[in-house]
Amino acid sequence: MLPFYFIKKIPPLRKKLLLMYQDRANQIVPRFGRFILKKDNILDIGCGTGAIAKLIERKYCKNITLVDVDYNQMCDLYPVTIYDGKKLPFKNNQFSKSLLIAVLHHSNNPAQLLKEAKRVTSEKIIIMEDIFTDLPSRIITFLGDCLVNFEIHSPFRNHTKEDWVKIFEKEGLKIEHIQEFKLWCVGFPFKLAIFIITK
Repeated sequence: MLPFYFIKKIPPLRKKLLLMYQDRANQIVPRFGRFILKKDNILDIGCGTGAIAKLIERKYCKNITLVDVDYNQMCDLYPVTIYDGKKLPFKNNQFSKSLLIAVLHHSNNPAQLLKEAKRVTSEKIIIMEDIFTDLPSRIITFLGDCLVNFEIHSPFRNHTKEDWVKIFEKEGLKIEHIQEFKLWCVGFPFKLAIFIITK
């Protein structure tokens, strides 16, 4: 997260990026907001800048816990639990819902991460991932993701919608709802899908 450390030291750039992440959250969260209840206890796995959690806390549910493998310098409003990327430091079924928002394709072991999300979640796992249907959209997804995260994203673990469905089903997860949509961020049109998953 070194680039974010330097960005934080440049107030105008930091302000502009915070607005970008806020705009991204504003496009994403309403897509799954109806699945969140005020009484929920939510775990945001791979919380990043905290923009998603901030909007959820403001509009849907106050009880949200943030966890990530590294601390993002842009996320200075919340305590963030840092973990080893293997075993989440929480009890079985501790949370009613968990979020994996654009996280699985960054994981070195997506299957293990899904198992851990399943273990700590009692009701639903809300997943959002980039999807693509052809080579041009695959290239756009890769380039846009590198820009949004200020890193060369490798290896490339994005999939088609159909491949994600197979991955979830292989882990014994049930798909309750799928919603595809397009999101504009850093000038790139990301094609995304939200999966509402039950155990």
